[in-house]
Amino acid sequence: MGEDRRIDHHGAARHELEAFLTLAEELHFGRTAMRLHVSTARISQTIRSLELRVGTRLFARTSRRVSLSPDGQQLLNNLRRGRDQPGCQPPDC
Repeated sequence: MGEDRRIDHHGAARHELEAFLTLAEELHFGRTAMRLHVSTARISQTIRSLELRVGTRLFARTSRRVSLSPDGQQLLNNLRRGRDQPGCQPPDC
């Protein structure tokens, strides 16, 4: 994806962002589901919904591995940058 396209979280539900951030940290659907006290299927559905909302794949998935896509890394960076701004109240910042 070109660098001129900004992937942002506006319009995303809080639970989608929470699932995204947790999966970005864990890189494992099962551990993410355990941490968030939901099913693995729910995490998968939530991430799929977020990807549809932002219009791109956020994670590269195989049967054995999960990793952030370049667009997923960009969204993670944007969320972290926003979180670090004074007065930021996620998910609105």
